[in-house]
Amino acid sequence: NVRPIVIMNGFYLCAISGSQMTLLPLLLTGGGATAASGAATGVALTATAVGQVYMWMSAVQVLGNPAAGRFADRAGKGAAIVAGGGFSRGAKG
Repeated sequence: NVRPIVIMNGFYLCAISGSQMTLLPLLLTGGGATAASGAATGVALTATAVGQVYMWMSAVQVLGNPAAGRFADRAGKGAAIVAGGGFSRGAKG
């Protein structure tokens, strides 16, 4: 049955279009605006630096997806979900 896969992919594309394609560039560039405290609201990166951020995100996906797929095939779905959650938590600090 393909329907659950199509629905899950639709949710994924909605989430990535809202976060990675809209919010991330706004947060990385900052737009020169300041908050009430006078601090910059973004990282204030240049267009080139924002492009490099997207390049590295793509490189991580290209290199990481095959390894994650092999791990999921060998260890099972549950172990792959726990490992992915651990990596995500570790990346957040």
